[in-house]
Amino acid sequence: MLVPSLSSRDVWYTWNICSLSIGLYKMPTPAPIQIIEYLTKSFRYPVLTVGCAVCIPLLALYTFTGVIFPDYVNPQGERPEEVIGIFLLFSILPAYLLMCFTAWMKSSDSLFASLESQLPNSEEHLYSRFRWARYWPLAVIWGILFAVLAGINWESLIFEWGDPLLRLSVLLVFGQVSIWIVVSLVLFFVLHEGLILSKYGKKLKVNLYDLDSLNGFGRAGLNGLLMTVGALVLTSLQSLDLTIRWDNYANGVYVGVPAATLLVLLPIWSVHKNIVQEKANVIDGINRAIKGASDSLDSESLTRLNGLLIRREQIHHMRNWPMDLSLFSRLVFYVFIPPLAWAGAALTEVLLDSFLGT
Repeated sequence: MLVPSLSSRDVWYTWNICSLSIGLYKMPTPAPIQIIEYLTKSFRYPVLTVGCAVCIPLLALYTFTGVIFPDYVNPQGERPEEVIGIFLLFSILPAYLLMCFTAWMKSSDSLFASLESQLPNSEEHLYSRFRWARYWPLAVIWGILFAVLAGINWESLIFEWGDPLLRLSVLLVFGQVSIWIVVSLVLFFVLHEGLILSKYGKKLKVNLYDLDSLNGFGRAGLNGLLMTVGALVLTSLQSLDLTIRWDNYANGVYVGVPAATLLVLLPIWSVHKNIVQEKANVIDGINRAIKGASDSLDSESLTRLNGLLIRREQIHHMRNWPMDLSLFSRLVFYVFIPPLAWAGAALTEVLLDSFLGT
């Protein structure tokens, strides 16, 4: 049997291909994460850079094509102010979400770095950080399908060549598809990070006297809440004509409210359970020590008993969450009250208009 000979060039190509395959297998970092890491290392203000790089081209596209300032009746019968608001949303919301995602990655990188000293077998856990994030193309497919099936009102669009509404219809489809791709990608990665933090939180050893070291989990939950609420607030751009249309907000609410709930609870719930369990174990040990304490009234026995009672009370009043709840309550109050007040005023106006028959 003749064995084909390999030239030095063939060996070199084969070695490079094998090395690349092994390297990709050992470091399964998704392409979007690699881009964020590159921007973080290359630019002084990566968050602002991402926002400008996304918002300015989109805004230029909608402006130069003339759809953002229409001078004709559009297929859905909206007022010009609503069309302006829709395309402003198409320009600002993707940039905002990607800016939040960049800031999230910077914050979570420091959190994962701090976990190295707190987790058993930390190298194994940190290696699996992006294990399932490699399937991010599925999020892109989901975003496209959601936009096509639920985000676009196809009956109101016109795709006849030469019709003045063709350009508007095409860019409405482009805007919906692009915005839902970004939404699905960001939610995919952030929810994935939340699931990984939840997994790590189950194996984390809690030190009740150093609960501040767990604040990173709480910050991750707050960041997810702020990102989602901010996105929901931005959807009010669709009401620049001062008219509330539920169809404009339905998909955002259906996706945003469950996402906000998950983004808050995923990073902190397992840590919360660990804190509660550790407090229960410590209090149980103190109770056993109190029961076994001497009944004598000498100074040493009384001092020890009082010390145990004081320690039990201190442990009982320690927080159960990896965050400052007073800060969280104030943040929720200031974040939710303004948009709720705005929505309430708008709904009141709609009700008055319907009662007055205007």
